[in-house]
Amino acid sequence: MKILFNCFLFFSFFCYAPKAIAQQLNIDSLLKEIAAQKDDTTKVKTLRNLSIAYKGVENGLGKKYLQESFSLATRLNYKKGIINAYLSMGEYKEGEEKLAEAFDFYNKAFTLANEEGYKKIAAGALTKKGILHRLRGEYQQALECYNAALKIDEEQKEKKYIARDYGNISVVYWNQGNYSKAIEYDFKILRLFEELKDQNGIATTLGNLGSVYASQGDNKKALEYYLKSLEIEKAQKNIPGVARCYANVGVLYANKKEYDKALEYYNNALSIYEVLKNKSGVANCLGNMGLVYELKGTDLTKNNSGNKPDSLYDKALECYFKALKMDEEIQDSRGIAAKLGYIGALYTTEKKYKPAETYLLKALDLSYKIGAVDLRRDNEDFLQLLYSEMGNEKKAFMHYKQMIMLKDSLSNEEQNKEQARYELNYEFDKKEAALKAEQEKKDVITKAESKKQRLILLFISLVLILVFIFSIFILRSLRITRKQKQLIEIKNKETEAQKAVIEEKQAEILQSIHYAKRIQQSLLPTEKYIARNLTALNKKP
Repeated sequence: MKILFNCFLFFSFFCYAPKAIAQQLNIDSLLKEIAAQKDDTTKVKTLRNLSIAYKGVENGLGKKYLQESFSLATRLNYKKGIINAYLSMGEYKEGEEKLAEAFDFYNKAFTLANEEGYKKIAAGALTKKGILHRLRGEYQQALECYNAALKIDEEQKEKKYIARDYGNISVVYWNQGNYSKAIEYDFKILRLFEELKDQNGIATTLGNLGSVYASQGDNKKALEYYLKSLEIEKAQKNIPGVARCYANVGVLYANKKEYDKALEYYNNALSIYEVLKNKSGVANCLGNMGLVYELKGTDLTKNNSGNKPDSLYDKALECYFKALKMDEEIQDSRGIAAKLGYIGALYTTEKKYKPAETYLLKALDLSYKIGAVDLRRDNEDFLQLLYSEMGNEKKAFMHYKQMIMLKDSLSNEEQNKEQARYELNYEFDKKEAALKAEQEKKDVITKAESKKQRLILLFISLVLILVFIFSIFILRSLRITRKQKQLIEIKNKETEAQKAVIEEKQAEILQSIHYAKRIQQSLLPTEKYIARNLTALNKKP
């Protein structure tokens, strides 16, 4: 049984053609910044940012600026700058497919970051080391790196990085054929991304769940998750995500023996991966296309249609060898083991037994080395078919027993129950979270209403208190006014009494004056009398 490879692209994001324009503008801006900066930590960062901007555009200049950043950071003894330079150097080496050198730089970055207490950077370096271990098929070492990174990220309570770690762990388990564990971690990731409301992460995880189910032959569940993923990827306009979905849907069409439809989807995915220069994606698409050509050719033979399958087998081999070359370039051990097995199995179909045995033994040896149980099962199956055709029943039976044992370990009833439990738990948790959110919403409304009622009661109480105080003030004012009025009335009466006394006194005085005047008038001679007497005196001699 041949398993169609699915494309796992965790946390990959892509912007359209305008990204190139924005990147050039960013480069121009960074060059202006450097020209105005002194030799300090800011310049170290700017030089590194410039090297990142040039990566994939003009690697020569990118590495030149990265070296300048590293040299300046070393001169300033700026540890964080040195660590980040190591990480970028590793990324450049990884892009050049010099994985051993890349691993060395990542290891240096981790060691120094750990010493200096840069926990987040240390976790990132561990993740990069883990990815390289996984590509080499060193799954146990990869898991050790990922779990160490997970421990740091959990301590730091970084949900998005915890999700990244879960994703990497899931891929390793999927590579090993431990589907139950892969599904367990995928549902953990899905919960985190839903909490973070990260649509890209949700879409990727749904696609990965679909791929795990497809690997187990559960096409119904696989299609369910693929379609959910594709819907989100299209809405988000995430081009690599759309490509991954195309490739995944192609797998399902191939399983349904709708080969032309499968090739259509693979070609769509392949075109995108070639533009993105994603060798892993290209290799997976080519491998799957090779399988489709082979299956189509085998069906022609079974149906006795009269058409020779040779041209289809030639196309299949062409795809396999192209894919194998790419896997070797990026040192993808799992991909290499799978493609070697595909080539050997096709040579068996073409009755080219000697090269078939050579390729299949290489494939089996590598699949054992990397601990990929599903590939071991497939290659044991291919070898038992080969030796059966060659008439070597002893070897055929030996490989058949191994295949059955591995098949049982991959698809036992307990594991299927475990996977169903993870899914049910996820759905239950999701419903429980929805109910909790609804209850919290109701509680918020109730709390708000209660607060509103309290505010209203408080307001009414304050108004009543103010009315009471105002009433007291008015009553007090009235009492004071009344008292003042009484005092004024008393004073008025006193004033009137005093006035009467004064008027009486004045009348008495006036009477006295008038009386005195009458007396005076009666005693004094009149003016006429005086004048007459004076005249008489004047006339005397």
